[in-house]
Amino acid sequence: MRVTGGQARGRILKVPDTGTVRPTTDKMRQQLYNMLAHSPWALRAGFSLPGAYVLDVFCGTGALGIEAISRGAAHCVFVDRDRSVLEVAQANSKACRYDGQSLFINKDCNMIGKRPDAIEPRQLCLLDPPYNKALVIPALTAIFEGGWLAPNALVVAETEKGWSGDAPDVFENVLVRHDGESQLNVWWLST
Repeated sequence: MRVTGGQARGRILKVPDTGTVRPTTDKMRQQLYNMLAHSPWALRAGFSLPGAYVLDVFCGTGALGIEAISRGAAHCVFVDRDRSVLEVAQANSKACRYDGQSLFINKDCNMIGKRPDAIEPRQLCLLDPPYNKALVIPALTAIFEGGWLAPNALVVAETEKGWSGDAPDVFENVLVRHDGESQLNVWWLST
């Protein structure tokens, strides 16, 4: 598994040996970041990855957030409830020399709580929970209610193909895209 673009392009990332992590494929990450750079809905939201503050929830390897920093994001908060998994994400970030642009929080993503004042609201939230566990909407709701998202933030969730769920009314669904057994779901916080 490698970083697919930006200054850390080609960097190999470690995968936790827990059997519980399903990393987002290189192809899916490349598609995601190309969409974020060129899609009409991203432009309508006023989204720009360079300089963005990112939240990588259910971070696993940290690949989604590391890819964001590699492509110009200012900072990423990585969240995972499994400490050993979070340590691998932290090691991956350090190997890419992103220590100063990364913060790691060991917490259940569905109970993330209120955003500390010292942490900037996030313009991009990336959710990659385990498939078939009904975790997306509870995590998305907790993130929104905790004040983690900036106005006009984009939220991207990778789910199993065929997934559907009702996001809180403040979110507008702007994209559902399938790739193999995976599905990308993108919402815009239209406030």
